[in-house]
Amino acid sequence: MYTQYALLGAHGQGALAHYEERLKMVLAHDYFPVALELLTEASLNEGLLTSETIAQYSDLYMPSGGSEGMSIVDLLDILKHDGYLETHEEGLCFVSGLLQDWWQARHGAYFIPIAQR
Repeated sequence: MYTQYALLGAHGQGALAHYEERLKMVLAHDYFPVALELLTEASLNEGLLTSETIAQYSDLYMPSGGSEGMSIVDLLDILKHDGYLETHEEGLCFVSGLLQDWWQARHGAYFIPIAQR
């Protein structure tokens, strides 16, 4: 059950959509799709990004330790700072179950988890 009932109404849907719009404003053009993937991956995995999954994304998008630009760790720090994810004993998880469910419904239908690619 959601504790943030205000987000379930029409006003709340706009607030949830703003989460995605904020990513576009905060992240460089190249990193926005990676953030979408990370959040969708978490939403489909009971809200959790495990250390193993994070390492797979790091290998895929920033191989060999990354050269220039943002690392996956930097990107995840932004997602934590902006209130999407928080530290969990098994990795990172969504701060809000409502946001997780909304994200999964919005982006999860055709998403293929990294372990199945």
